[in-house]
Amino acid sequence: TEHFCQVILTTHYRPWRDRYRYAQVKNKNIHYIELKEWALERGILVDSNVPMLTELERCLVPATFDRQKVASQSGIFLEFLLDYLALKYQVSLPRMASQDYTLGQLLNAFNSKKRELMYVNRIGDDGGVAESILLKPFLDKIEGFAWIRNQVGCHFTLKGLDVSDSDVRKFGQAVFDFADAIICKHSGDLPTKNKSGSYWESKAGRSHLYPLEMP
Repeated sequence: TEHFCQVILTTHYRPWRDRYRYAQVKNKNIHYIELKEWALERGILVDSNVPMLTELERCLVPATFDRQKVASQSGIFLEFLLDYLALKYQVSLPRMASQDYTLGQLLNAFNSKKRELMYVNRIGDDGGVAESILLKPFLDKIEGFAWIRNQVGCHFTLKGLDVSDSDVRKFGQAVFDFADAIICKHSGDLPTKNKSGSYWESKAGRSHLYPLEMP
């Protein structure tokens, strides 16, 4: 990208696209275009695509708020983030053949002691720590609203009808804030590199996730 104004990549491989959407790789300065169904009379349907963090932020806008979409998107994104942390820290989870862990199982894998150990340092332009963010408050808040994912975003239940839009929005906002705290604002990816031997860092090196290992 240092020598080219624009690089165009095309693929039929959805998991590759989703690696960018789910902040598994550097995704800043990338424009996603999805080509959908084709028909002779109208040509190809074209749609834009954005990272999950951006999509969730848009879903939370009051003018376009959709309670079911917010609950569903938040739950899926949260499961991914917790799975990412579970793999990084090799936390204990029930042994299952499919490894399709529920949101509750993933949250329970991070008890209070583990949550207290996790924090993110954002690195400023001068190379020093500009901000230090504890992750426990985010997870504690999410845990209080996680049930909304199933009641509103996944299944039809009479209890789900009683859940207020305000509570659904609080759940979505809590997940957004958690993701926003971990994902690097400079390169748009999660901290996955171990260059220092002390923490996980993003591609831009501006987001450091501690600790490197759980005791």
